Amino acid sequence: MKRVKQIYVIGIGAGDPEQFTLQAVRALGRADVFFLLDKGEDKSDLVQLREEILRRHASGSHRVVVATDPDRDRSAATWAYAPAVDDWRRRRGDISQRLISEELAYGGCGSFLFWGDRALYDSTQA
Repeated sequence: MKRVKQIYVIGIGAGDPEQFTLQAVRALGRADVFFLLDKGEDKSDLVQLREEILRRHASGSHRVVVATDPDRDRSAATWAYAPAVDDWRRRRGDISQRLISEELAYGGCGSFLFWGDRALYDSTQA
């Protein structure tokens, strides 16, 4: 039987490490590798918060792999907004695919940590 790779997209709510659901804590404990997207120095607190969540709630046997989140063209004219977002999503998906392919063994479990309501925010790669 061929072993597969499992991926969890774990919601971290508002980002407060004390406001986790038990379901999220159990999922954190099952992951072997956590994939974090670094949005640069101006938003370094986003990676730091995720790392704090992992220190508090994940098992000690996991790895953390950090990749650079691609910049989105925020200067695009109104008519070019949708193509700019589509390009950003494609590049983000390429990074996620590479991380899963290169950093997660078959039979392993990897995870991305996202906050906010996925029905409202469009940046989650699922």
